[in-house]
Amino acid sequence: MKNFIIIFLIFVAFLGFIFYNNTKHEQIQIKINGISINAELADTPQKRFKGLMHRNDLKENEGMFFIFDHEGSHSFWMKNTLMNLDMIWLNSSKEIVYIEHSAPPCGQEPCTTYRSPTKAKYVLEMNGGWSINNNINIGQKVEFD
Repeated sequence: MKNFIIIFLIFVAFLGFIFYNNTKHEQIQIKINGISINAELADTPQKRFKGLMHRNDLKENEGMFFIFDHEGSHSFWMKNTLMNLDMIWLNSSKEIVYIEHSAPPCGQEPCTTYRSPTKAKYVLEMNGGWSINNNINIGQKVEFD
């Protein structure tokens, strides 16, 4: 019986892995400072909660784009995140209002939380260092539909 339970749990974990990796994630095309970005949409509470948890890496010019229902003070943490991330907050006018550079993974709880001092409606997460490497600055406009 014990072996059956172990095999069953491994099978369920395998199915979950297959389902997660085969799930098509909605994408959005974003342009900042002439650079095209392919970003996965995080536009539901579930997607926003999970974010980039348990991901080992992001390809160059790929990220995750968080869309909130209203402009406000939206906080982020790095729990279960495995890489440094740049967090770029945008207001409802699609203007960069704050950048958190290379936020590190949470090493111990409670995890540090990050938020913009200015209200925002969107947040773009990219590889740590991406903003500096691509001359991305507060005040720049961002293009997306």
